[in-house]
Amino acid sequence: MEEIISTGNQKVSVSLSELEEPDRLILFDWINDKKLVELNSFFKPVTIEAHTNWFNSIRQNKSVRIFGIRIIENNELIGSCQLFNINELNRAAELQIRLGSFDKMGKGYGSQAVQLLLHYGFENLNLQRIYLNVFADNIRAYKSYRKNGFAEEGHLRRAAYIGDRFVDVKVMSILKEEFPK
Repeated sequence: MEEIISTGNQKVSVSLSELEEPDRLILFDWINDKKLVELNSFFKPVTIEAHTNWFNSIRQNKSVRIFGIRIIENNELIGSCQLFNINELNRAAELQIRLGSFDKMGKGYGSQAVQLLLHYGFENLNLQRIYLNVFADNIRAYKSYRKNGFAEEGHLRRAAYIGDRFVDVKVMSILKEEFPK
């Protein structure tokens, strides 16, 4: 997907594109970085064989649309995002995003990628609802989702065991009519 949209007057500096074979090893490094992974999931080391199998199958899975997040200026892969659990009957999907390094966070790249992915989901897939789960203590992500139009639907107490502790999870969503054109 080379589609780029603008978000208001803000210059778009990232694009979403299909994952390619050279991206496989970069994603492998990211999925084995415990601090990065524990921002939105539990950590379990992944072997290169398991990762390669996942990488090859995820690109063929029709219930998932996964993209690389790239800086337009230099085509650098800085993260990935996806719509998964796509339910054609209910026209809904779950959103997940992961930036690959801490130095890319807090610069607006993630927010822009979310805007592009929402646009793709609502316009290309004709979804009516896109939802996500975010750890309650991941304040940066929570604020970013709110800024992008997501509303909090619920709070799941001690819903995930991350590292050595239980964390609360917030459920958020955005509806098609809430997304600005």
